[in-house]
Amino acid sequence: MRQEKFIFITRRDKLRQAISYHIAESTGVFHADQQEWLKDLGAAQPPLSPERALRHLADVLEEERGWTDFFRRSGKPFLHVEYEDLISDYAETCSRIIGFLGIEAASIPDMTPRMEHGGLPERFREEVLKATGIRAEQFDAA
Repeated sequence: MRQEKFIFITRRDKLRQAISYHIAESTGVFHADQQEWLKDLGAAQPPLSPERALRHLADVLEEERGWTDFFRRSGKPFLHVEYEDLISDYAETCSRIIGFLGIEAASIPDMTPRMEHGGLPERFREEVLKATGIRAEQFDAA
């Protein structure tokens, strides 16, 4: 009998996650490969709203609480992976995932994950922090 296993990916910096979600929803660009396609079409950058980004932050926190509760109550095996670790140490994080899944792998493909939206999330993050009066340290320590 096959056992279900889950990979639970979260972000340490929930504000950056909320901003990425807001940008993706506003632009329709959910993957880095789509950016060039939209640029070729001459698509304009839609206005971004700090208020909507904060609503996305509430959504992100609620969704993570829901998944955390699901895993706690279900007893299903899961591996918690943080997005920042996947980006900073792709090979090691993939090795952990492959080991957890019990998959035999000769090697991890050598690749560097791309960050979506270029520098836009960082510029917009500063706008959100300024508009709300939230201190960056509240998220940077996360």
